[in-house]
Amino acid sequence: MTRRSPNSRSHSHAVASAPGVIRASVIWGIVIGILQGATPLAFWWLDGATVYALGLAVIAAIYIGFAVADGRPNVIVVETGVASDSSSSPPLQSRERRGCW
Repeated sequence: MTRRSPNSRSHSHAVASAPGVIRASVIWGIVIGILQGATPLAFWWLDGATVYALGLAVIAAIYIGFAVADGRPNVIVVETGVASDSSSSPPLQSRERRGCW
């Protein structure tokens, strides 16, 4: 049984599947990825792992900020959990691989 939207208008997703939109999204993703990969070069006096860790903390803060802007308490709780898990698990995983425990 499917639920219908209270809005009787049909939803069109034609814009999201337009080739020009997809191409632009892929190009911007590549540009941002290259810039993210080059951030240690911009902060040459810091260790590369430190720069990536700071970038991860900024991404998590922005992610939580979007959840707070949404305003729903359950969204804030879930997104904070996701952001804290994604920012805490890579250091734990890297310590396990190096045998630092």
